[in-house]
Amino acid sequence: MTEWATAGNLTWVLYAALIGLCVGSFANVVIHRLPIILERAWQEELHQATHAHTTAHTEHAPPPAAPLLIC
Repeated sequence: MTEWATAGNLTWVLYAALIGLCVGSFANVVIHRLPIILERAWQEELHQATHAHTTAHTEHAPPPAAPLLIC
């Protein structure tokens, strides 16, 4: 073996590799799930805003008039 591959150094390298794998795995999950979670939240906000707007509009506004047909 080479000089750097002593028992103490090899242990630190294995610990660093294990921590790197854990951090990388966590980052991969966050990178995959975060856009999905944000998109669902945005869709829910849009639905609530659209529903609130249409409800407020129909409660206070008169019904739309029939279209004028010009022949």
